[in-house]
Amino acid sequence: MEQLQVELAARYQAIAEENRELVLAGGHPDLHIDDDLQKQRVGLTLVAPLPVHWTRNIGFALAKLKDFEPDQYYYPANDLHLTVIDLVAGKVNQQLTDFPIEKIKATLAKSLAQAKAFDWELKGLVATDGAVIACGYYSAELMALREQVRKTFDQAGMPVREHRPAFTAHVTVARYRELLSEPDAFLGMVDNFRNIGFGETKVQTVNLVWHDWYNHHQEVLATYHLK
Repeated sequence: MEQLQVELAARYQAIAEENRELVLAGGHPDLHIDDDLQKQRVGLTLVAPLPVHWTRNIGFALAKLKDFEPDQYYYPANDLHLTVIDLVAGKVNQQLTDFPIEKIKATLAKSLAQAKAFDWELKGLVATDGAVIACGYYSAELMALREQVRKTFDQAGMPVREHRPAFTAHVTVARYRELLSEPDAFLGMVDNFRNIGFGETKVQTVNLVWHDWYNHHQEVLATYHLK
């Protein structure tokens, strides 16, 4: 296994272990999933959509989780996505008109002019204190793309505003809207999917979007094709 894949596997294992007791205690719900604040937490992000057969495979797994926790929030298929990199991390009280969008699009086009398509695989589920994620593994081209975007935007005087520098390539598939009512059974089912593959692909297209945290309200501003 390549070193990058070893590091990613270790990161996901650490996430699972660090959050296990928190999940068993009921987790930390997002109390704003269903109110207006959720719609106001918006940002500017480069994303990759999921292939249809991936969303179908994830849907089968989510149906099993719903048997134990039907009232949690499970992402609709169209909302599932990979965050390639946040240009402006989501938060409240931001407007699209606050940012020089044409300059951002031009800078992004420059960043991605030589960017190569990258391999991406989703395999296994992990529960965190507030969500369930599908674990993503990728080729070095994605890491190079992220670094080039950061570098180009720094040079343009518009440093990217990430919550934290992106390293993984996971997909958030569910969030807790309330305390887990059957945390043991729920976590046991998540563990059953720890090594289940959801798909492999080569990502050749990425989208610049203005969207909320859950990617439910999304405006595609530009599409970029990777080499």
